[in-house]
Amino acid sequence: MSHVDGLDELSAALWAGEVAHKLYHDCIHISLRDDEGHIEVRAWSGHPPSVSLTVRGQWMDLGEIEEDLATHAQAIAQRLTLQLRQRGVEPVIRQAR
Repeated sequence: MSHVDGLDELSAALWAGEVAHKLYHDCIHISLRDDEGHIEVRAWSGHPPSVSLTVRGQWMDLGEIEEDLATHAQAIAQRLTLQLRQRGVEPVIRQAR
């Protein structure tokens, strides 16, 4: 499945950073360690990309992503990981293939 909204590029940047995630047609889910929750990057048609975080049953809107997902995928992936760590949670690291 190919995405014109930059989700493919962001997914590749997350994999390069060893962050396990699931790519869907309009979003990416990044699971948190110890089943604490997940972060969701949404790229819905007609809306700017946005991020939300669910931790221990609490949902938080982290706002819109100003940059183009395709052009700035690496920087966005790094920033998402940093935002998680600043909130005291870690993404699941992918298993070696």
